[in-house]
Formats: sequence, structure tokens, C-alpha cells
Amino acid sequence: MVSTSKAENPKLIDVISALQRLLREHQKWLLLIGTGPSMAVNQNMGMGALREHLLSDSDLNACAGWDVIAERLRINSDLEQALTGVELNQELLTAIPQSAGNFVARQDAKYRDALLTGDIDWPCSSLLRILVQRLPRSSPRLPIVTPNYDLFIEYACSRMGIRYTTGYVGGALKRPDWNAARDSLFQMETATEKGKRRNIRVPVSSVEIMKVHGSINLFESPCGNIIESDIWTRSYPDTYHRLLAPPGDPKNHAVTENREAWFAEADRSVRAANAFLVIGYGFNDPHIHKIIEEKAIAGSPLIVLTRDASAILDKLSAIGENIWVLTGAKDADDNTIETATRVKNRALPGKIEIENERIWSSDMFVSKVMGE
Repeated sequence: MVSTSKAENPKLIDVISALQRLLREHQKWLLLIGTGPSMAVNQNMGMGALREHLLSDSDLNACAGWDVIAERLRINSDLEQALTGVELNQELLTAIPQSAGNFVARQDAKYRDALLTGDIDWPCSSLLRILVQRLPRSSPRLPIVTPNYDLFIEYACSRMGIRYTTGYVGGALKRPDWNAARDSLFQMETATEKGKRRNIRVPVSSVEIMKVHGSINLFESPCGNIIESDIWTRSYPDTYHRLLAPPGDPKNHAVTENREAWFAEADRSVRAANAFLVIGYGFNDPHIHKIIEEKAIAGSPLIVLTRDASAILDKLSAIGENIWVLTGAKDADDNTIETATRVKNRALPGKIEIENERIWSSDMFVSKVMGE
């Protein structure tokens, strides 16, 4: 590995300069946030822990056809692959999301108060704060696309006083309406024009969160209405059902119709963005990142920060000149070295590995690259 000293490592300086140039030249960034930041707070937010929970859930074990799925899970440790290529009956289409949502909701609740009070920092807090501060006044909205079921992003925004919307409006029970949600993110200001003072509506800096796989606070009412309710994340009426998409084939998701609406909003935001910052996401779900890849191939900047390197990410770094993949490094036994950073970009000869620099981590990326 190369030295950590900037004076002795001009390649590191070049990497930081290139990343700073991309951040400086592009304003309409979109964040794609995977499970990495959530797992940094609670390891049980990962797919491995969810797989173990599903296997041990007695309610699922009582469902017809679950024995076939359970055997696939025991053979294949990858939850996404285990639930792909198999058709689920209606009972399982309902039971799996309920079980997964209940598990994630319990894990979410363990850290909710600590995240809201600041006793624990969500790993992307400083990055989120700076990106919001740098939003152009003409379009002060930061879109976030995430497959995560938990509410850690919402807690971080609340803690930092950042206005946000998930596209739902109302009181204790909110209903989906992106137009009304965006319309609420304005404030009145006084402006002087031709010597006259008048009040004008201006957009406030805010975050738009698009949860393309649903969320632990989303439910379907007995009459089929979609409801967002934060007070029901742990316990909710028996006549309501959780709305989230478990891993696996989209055709097996009981929320397919809702997914189309969720993805449609994310799709519009992705197409409107001209640069992408991806955190803790391994590019294992083409439904989420396909358009981002297409735009990156066409030249849009794409910066990926995640702990674990992979063959998928290695291929990704080669498809566009403005794609930068920063991960933990690897030792001789292919174990991840969290205290080092591996940098991949098509213009680089092979890869650069930097000791004692965790630039792949969003907080250190902010410190080293964004200068905050």
C-alpha cells in the first residue's frame, strides 16, 4: 500500500482533487443510501440478520409452503438470491413482509431515541448536512433514494432540523401526495421590487426521501388506502398490513402496485439529477440503480462509498470515466481492512490503496474531500 502522507503520496492528492472538482462542478446531486449506514449503527439491519430471523419465525414456519423457502434460505445465505426464482403463495406474500417489517421495527426502536437525541450519530449526518447547506437557492431540494425499511434517515434529519418529506401529508395518519408534500416545503419572504415590498413564496432547503421498498411506517388500510404512521411502527391494528417489499423477485411482492408508484417518483428524481453519490450500497438490485448506471455511462459523475469491495463494484468503476468507487482495502486473505481505502477509477492504473485513511466512510469523506 502507498503512504498516507500527502507530501509522499501525490496520487492521493490527485484523487481528492478529482473528487473535489466533481463536487464543485455539479449541484444537482442525488443520494442513494443502502443498508451500510444502518448496519454501522445496528448490525441487525443487514440481510444476514433478517435471514436468520425469517428462519426462526414460528408464524412463518406455520405457513403453507414455507418449508420450501426455508430450505432455500439454509442452502443459500444470500437472502435476495434465496427468494428469487421461486413463486410465493398468497399466504407467504402477506406473511413475509409482516415478519420482516416487525423485525426491522424492533431493531429500529432500539436506536431511535439515541439517534434523535444525538447520543449516537447516524454515519451520514455530516454529509447530509453539508449537501443540504450547499443546495442552490433556485432548487434547494436534495433527493434521497433508499431501499431501507428503517427510519434512520428521518431521525437524522429531525435531529439536525432539516426539513424533509417522504411524499405523504396529513396528521397522525398521512396519505401519499407528492405534489401537496412539496407544496408544504415553502416559506414566505419579503422581497423588494421596483421600490415596492411584497411577500413571495420561496422553497426552503429540504430533503426528499423516496423509499422504493416501502418502510416500517407504511400500511395498507382495510379499504386499500396507503397510510404512513410513525406511531404504528411497532404495533398497529390487526386490520392493517405492513407495506414493504421483501428481497427477491418483484413479481412476488404483495406491494407491486405501490412499488410502481414509489419507483416512479424515484425515477423522476434520478433523471433530473446530474450527479450521484451512493453510500453503503452494493449494486445488487438493478431495479434501483439501472438508470443511475445508464447516466454514469453517459458521463454523469458517480461516487460510491462503501466498506466492502466486490466484483460488481470493480466492473462498475470501468464503465464510465467519472465513476469513482471507494471501499475498504483487502488483505492477502481477501478480508476487508476498514482502516484503509481502495480507490477505483477507469483512469487509474489498476487500483490505489491508501493506508490509515477511511475515505470510503462518509464522515471521513466529508473531512478529507469536502473540507468540513
